[in-house]
Amino acid sequence: MTSLPRLNIPARSCIVFLSTVVMISTICHAQQLHPQEAAKACQSASGKWLEQYGECENVGQQWCNANKGRFEECGSACRHNPEPAVPCTMQCIPYCAFVANAPQLKAGSSAPLDQAWSILEEGAANKSTDKRVATIRVLQLIPGDAKAVTIAEHGLSDRDPEVRSAAATSLGVMRSTSSIALLIAVTRKDTEGAVVMAAANSLIQLGNKNGYNAYYAVLTGQHKSGDNLIAGEQQEPNQLLRNPSQMEAMAFEQGIGFVPFGGIGYQAFETIHASEAKGSILKVISIKALAMDPDPGTGKALVAATVDKDWLIRAVAFDALARRGDSSLLPNLSSGLKDEKQEVQLTAAAAVIHLSTMAKNAAK
Repeated sequence: MTSLPRLNIPARSCIVFLSTVVMISTICHAQQLHPQEAAKACQSASGKWLEQYGECENVGQQWCNANKGRFEECGSACRHNPEPAVPCTMQCIPYCAFVANAPQLKAGSSAPLDQAWSILEEGAANKSTDKRVATIRVLQLIPGDAKAVTIAEHGLSDRDPEVRSAAATSLGVMRSTSSIALLIAVTRKDTEGAVVMAAANSLIQLGNKNGYNAYYAVLTGQHKSGDNLIAGEQQEPNQLLRNPSQMEAMAFEQGIGFVPFGGIGYQAFETIHASEAKGSILKVISIKALAMDPDPGTGKALVAATVDKDWLIRAVAFDALARRGDSSLLPNLSSGLKDEKQEVQLTAAAAVIHLSTMAKNAAK
């Protein structure tokens, strides 16, 4: 393929390349609207302007694009709910976000934290299965948080088995003993083997012996003590193995104690490993290993990695900073909330929430 010549384009110019049939690409670096202009435009379009968050609800994508905002077709109705114990509804609200125009509060304010929760709530309700999976996975970085547990538990009833499996796994990693009853119900009612096995593994992590039943069924081909593991007594234990590729990926993750980097599961990570430069993969592994290195210099190095040109390295860096638990590095994480790559943005959001909680607890 012949590469296009390099163009010197003014910062605010838009150049559109057209073929005879379709638009090939658009390069646009226009400045977003001033907050007052955005609010006025929102109201003119009969939208609802949320000044604190720089968002205009109930507008269309065409209007949002024309006004240089970021469109979300299916935002959570309670994405800005400050009460962790209040369940989040699955109602979709279309809105246009002007993140750069949202009020910037002083250090120590709740603005980044609110934005982080908004990102995760939107991700959990998004129409994309991949985004819902990635969102549920990064909840593993927020152990002991009631709101994160609630979002993960909602994932157990998702229409897609990949999301349900991610939810079951995350609840185990998060040590959510309050979710044991729900996980037991999953092992007995879900019809997808990978979901059943993910729930079983989490039950074992949580110290509940019911988790062993699914593994017994896989090994022997029989139910343990007459207990039925999956929906419908007519279904046999071999139903657990009806999707071998999915089961193998899950078994690999569980077998090596693999916790996905930045919401990325084994299959996606394997694809990246096969296609990208091996140097990047080596850096990823190094970042994971350095997460608990107590040297302050390492913390600075991890922060520097959050702006790496490789999105995978950025995602893993935020993942490592969350696990590191150094709340003094929290001011350096907010940039990730605006990252163009959803895996990075979601991981940064989880890291901001976790470190904010640690900072709050330390201040008590």
